[in-house]
Amino acid sequence: MSGTIKITLAVIAALLVFGGIAIVGLTSQQNATNGGSSANAHPDQNAIKENDVAATITYTGKGFEPNNSTIGVNSYIRVRNRSVRLLKFMSDPYNQNSDEPELNQSELKPGDSVKIYVSQKGTWGYHNALDPSETGQLIVR
Repeated sequence: MSGTIKITLAVIAALLVFGGIAIVGLTSQQNATNGGSSANAHPDQNAIKENDVAATITYTGKGFEPNNSTIGVNSYIRVRNRSVRLLKFMSDPYNQNSDEPELNQSELKPGDSVKIYVSQKGTWGYHNALDPSETGQLIVR
């Protein structure tokens, strides 16, 4: 084998080794930052156990019960529709729904429920977008 080929192969091998080390290092750094998992990786609704839910907010058709809840950061809440009306659970402010986008949900039919992962600390108002007079507040510590 000629000297040029040996040098080229050595450079390629070195790049592969150092590139692999860099990728492993970045992945470890991301896992440490995100608590060991990627920020958007959440189990499907059926995989979330009952004791993983920090609070349940029930929509009655006349508002939310309770209308004020406190949970820890990186927790799940459950929103239940126990009314005969549709519910569109959304973050405040009305028509912008921008304060805490993790809360924004599609319409929930009567009898349906959804579990929502909340990863941002703060005090978040929410409402039923189909009747904005129905409101509540979620405090995430």
